[in-house]
Amino acid sequence: MKKFVYKIFDERGVMTNGVVEANSLAQAATVLKHRKVLIAKLTESTTRSIDDLLSRLRKPGLDEVSNFTRQLSTMIASGLPLIEALRILREQAKARMSVIIDAILTEVEGGSSLGSALEKNSQIFSNVYVALVKAGETAGVLDSVMSKMADTLDKQRDFRAKTKGALVYPVIVLIGMVVVATIMMIFVVPKMTDMYKDFGAKLPAPTRILIGMSNFMVNYWYILFGMLLAGFIFFRRWLKTPTGAIILEQLVLTLA
Repeated sequence: MKKFVYKIFDERGVMTNGVVEANSLAQAATVLKHRKVLIAKLTESTTRSIDDLLSRLRKPGLDEVSNFTRQLSTMIASGLPLIEALRILREQAKARMSVIIDAILTEVEGGSSLGSALEKNSQIFSNVYVALVKAGETAGVLDSVMSKMADTLDKQRDFRAKTKGALVYPVIVLIGMVVVATIMMIFVVPKMTDMYKDFGAKLPAPTRILIGMSNFMVNYWYILFGMLLAGFIFFRRWLKTPTGAIILEQLVLTLA
């Protein structure tokens, strides 16, 4: 989404300066014409705002998407026009979500449907979400569809909260075990190795394996750190798969 700096005259002849977001210069002009103003100047902006930087750093969370869906459903059901509802939500939303809503509002003001505007923000709204919105627009029951989607998103949010709560204790225990094992391998085992060398006795195989692991951790700790980081990233991606989600749900139900 690009930004365009404009200079316009309203119906009273008063000149106003501002910025509008659009995909192209033509779309920006269309958005301004819908406001019934005379365009004196319209050029693309080359500067980036703080909102742009925030939107790049982190995307809105599930709770923000759920609140947006619930509030938009309520406003549409009360008879408020879609554009007006989006403007209100843009002002009420946090900085990250406000950028997304502003982009959606620009698309809708330019003549796009809500579903098409959401589709251009696929990093926030899933394919299922967009498909249901399009179906609701076609059938004329958008408020009802979005209300049900809000219920579903709330359930997903509650499940994630329960998941985090159920896994706090096992994760703390696991981290404690890893810390203790690391301290043993890096500080305790090397001292025991020096003591065994003074004895000059032949060590059993399990002890030699333990000493070898300790030497590896002391000399090649960065490789171990990289392996743990890669495993963590793989585990997070696996949890997002259908199989991972099912296994995680069963684990939460067992621990709850």
